[in-house]
Amino acid sequence: MIIFKDYPEENNIDEKAGLAYANLLLPDEGQNLIEKAGFVRIRFGDNTCMPH
Repeated sequence: MIIFKDYPEENNIDEKAGLAYANLLLPDEGQNLIEKAGFVRIRFGDNTCMPH
C-alpha cells in the first residue's frame, strides 16, 4: 500500500484532510496501527513522508 498526498500550499479541505491523515499515521501510535493492520511501518530516512 502506498499513500501519496500532494496539495502543496493549498488551504483547502483536501490539504487539511491530508495533513490530518499524516498527523494520525506518522507518530508511533499510528505506526503501530499500520503494523497491526499487516502493513510495514513507514521509514523516515529520506524525509519523503514527513508532513510540511
